[in-house]
Formats: sequence, structure tokens, C-alpha cells
Amino acid sequence: MPQIDSLAYNNGLSQKNPWIKASIGIFLLVLALVSESILCHLVIMVLLFGSLVFVAKLPARRIAKLYTLPLVFLCMSLLAMVLSYQADKIDYLFFAKPFHLGINYASVEVAKKTFFRSMAGISATYFMALTIPINQMIYLLKSLHTPEAFIEQMVLMYRFIAIFFEELHTLERALILRGGYRNKSLMIKSSSIIAGALFDSMMRSFTSYKVALDCKLFDGHFYL
Repeated sequence: MPQIDSLAYNNGLSQKNPWIKASIGIFLLVLALVSESILCHLVIMVLLFGSLVFVAKLPARRIAKLYTLPLVFLCMSLLAMVLSYQADKIDYLFFAKPFHLGINYASVEVAKKTFFRSMAGISATYFMALTIPINQMIYLLKSLHTPEAFIEQMVLMYRFIAIFFEELHTLERALILRGGYRNKSLMIKSSSIIAGALFDSMMRSFTSYKVALDCKLFDGHFYL
């Protein structure tokens, strides 16, 4: 989250018209979802990745790193998708005896299309996330007459998610420097320490935020 936020505010497209960026991102996202062509999905991926690297001037390595987590979940989903069970092995490319659990042509085709469609959709989502900062996102939502309660909740969630990841990063670095991940038992203990410290930190942050709002005579509206 902090990495995406930092990149969104520091790139060659951050100050450009948010309507154009949102329109491009949404159009390509919808196109990725409705298109059955793998070539179309590849074009979307290359076009958006190239735009982020060569137009927005973002580091290619950092962008590629953002794909790691979605790729892990996607590969796990595809593994479940390609494996199937049948009474015979006629259509199997590979199967395990004696259960006839294996991979057939149809499941491979479905998994292939799902992979490229998902990657194109992720690329479109990252394009919007990395080129439209939160202040421009608020402007877009207000221009679309989105209910104020929704925008306020979004801003509050954004703030506390940012605080959460910042605290998590700080605690992890502190434990790494103190050798808190040397072995399995220490890693489990360190994880419990991080969980407790994060809960305490978030509660203190919430209390401080509430006190600050009370001092400013908060009337229930943020007037974004």
C-alpha cells in the first residue's frame, strides 16, 4: 500500500487529467473481461506496462514486483482449475493412477484464457492505481455525485490501511535487525509480537484521531 501510494504521487502521469486516465483504465478493464482473444489480452498488458515504464517513468522492477502477490493467488487458482477427475483417461494429457486425476485439453484451454484475462485485468487495475492519486480519486467520485458517506468511508479506510502497513513495515524491520526471524520458534514468537503491537498501535492511532476531531468540533462531515 505505501509503495503504490508513493508511486501514484511520483510519476509522469500523476498530474494529468484524471478523467482520461480513469476512462482508459476502465475501458481496457472491461475489454479484458469481455474479450476472448489472448492476443487482445497480451496487447493490453504490454500497452499498460509500457505506459507505466516509458510514459509515467516508473521503475520496471518495482512494477513487476507488484505482480508477485496476484500471480501467487492466480497460479493457485489455475492449479485447481486444470486438475480434473474422470472415469477414463481418454482426453488426459497427464494423469495419476489409479484415480484418473489429471490434466486434459479442455481444462488447459480454460486455464490459459483465464490467466491472460486475469493478467490483463490486473494490469488495467494497476494502471489506475499507479496513475490516479487518492486526491484525484476523490475528485472523480465527487464529480460523479457519489454519496459523501461512501467517500468519507473510503478516505478513512485508506488512512488506516496506510497507517497499518507503515507500522507493520517498521515493526518487521526492528525484529529483523534484532534477529527475530533466525529460526522457526523465534519467527512464530515474532509474529505474535507484531500482531499485538499492531493492534495496540491501531487503537492508539484511532484514539488520537478521535481526539483531534473532537478538538476541531467535528460535526460528522469531513467536507472533502
